[in-house]
Amino acid sequence: NKALDKRYDGLFTIGTDDNCDFKVLEGFDQGDQHLSGIWISKYAPSYISVDGFKLSTDKTLANEPDLSNFNPEKTYYVTYQNNGTSGNEIATLIKDNNEPENWYDYTQKKWANIKCVNTSEANGKDLVSYWTWVPSYAYRVTQGQLEIIYVKYDTTQNKWVACDPKYNNYTIGTGDNDFKVLAAFEQNNQHLNGIWMSKYAPSMISNEFENSTDATAVNAPDLTGFNNEKTYYIRYNNNGKELEPTLVKGNTPPDNWYDYTKKKWANIKCVNTVDGKDLVSYWTWIPSYAYRMSQGVLEIIYVRYDTSKNKWVPCDSKYNAVDSNNKPIYPIGTGDNDFKVLAAFEQGGQHLDGIWMSKYQPSKIDK
Repeated sequence: NKALDKRYDGLFTIGTDDNCDFKVLEGFDQGDQHLSGIWISKYAPSYISVDGFKLSTDKTLANEPDLSNFNPEKTYYVTYQNNGTSGNEIATLIKDNNEPENWYDYTQKKWANIKCVNTSEANGKDLVSYWTWVPSYAYRVTQGQLEIIYVKYDTTQNKWVACDPKYNNYTIGTGDNDFKVLAAFEQNNQHLNGIWMSKYAPSMISNEFENSTDATAVNAPDLTGFNNEKTYYIRYNNNGKELEPTLVKGNTPPDNWYDYTKKKWANIKCVNTVDGKDLVSYWTWIPSYAYRMSQGVLEIIYVRYDTSKNKWVPCDSKYNAVDSNNKPIYPIGTGDNDFKVLAAFEQGGQHLDGIWMSKYQPSKIDK
């Protein structure tokens, strides 16, 4: 390995010495291969349909959303006012209802959205997650322009083909001028009709604030929506290598599980066995926060929703400071100079303590 920028030649050593070497991230060395980069998948996989390709019901010639792996009694079609492009959410339970006519239209870049609501038996709180369907597609870059066509896997020809016949003259392959299928649609020699992208990560909707267990003044990770028999606390060593996981059931969080003052995030992994194979997903807890831009610098403070005041307030009391005119130095609101709460923490009039972000795409592991 050597630095791409020749200015660093002879100045920096790339190796394994703890004291002086720059170390190449493990993800770039796989087997005997040395990768130029890696695509980190942000998506959760859809159920793999065995019924073959079906045209979208709205004639957009893209693979239609596959809902077969969702519980219809706890899953809702989600549409929005203003012709589905913005405005208040409209949720329709999947069970006993047909999909709304305006649910999606990929010709207009209107995506198919759903939400899942699971109620915790322990405390009666709802675990809410939002998902967006991304149909399988292929892409290429021509003269700096990104081109995309929706594709399906033709099992009779054993190859990807365009969903719309008018694109049959476009080559889908691995050549320099070919359209390339996004890697996320090919997993373990399986070809996916699409993937469900986590729009917001699931988080328990809490009615009260709970201080972080490590006194960093952030909302503590909420695990009540996860199966503690299949969920593990995850930690890493100084080289970023995953340590032995700790099952949540029967164990308290490890002492050094997270520390947001040092940007050490709380990580978990879930392992579910399907058809004798393990479906593994990794999640990172993002505590609720507010942000503002000040002279080109992004400022962030962690926040909680104070139900007694019906407003967001800083988790750390030092951010309650006021100036000589008794005005908040760190105001939280919608004004130009205010700290604004990230929209993901406010859903349907509810105020979330945080969100679990999908760290890596869940993938079945052959044993």
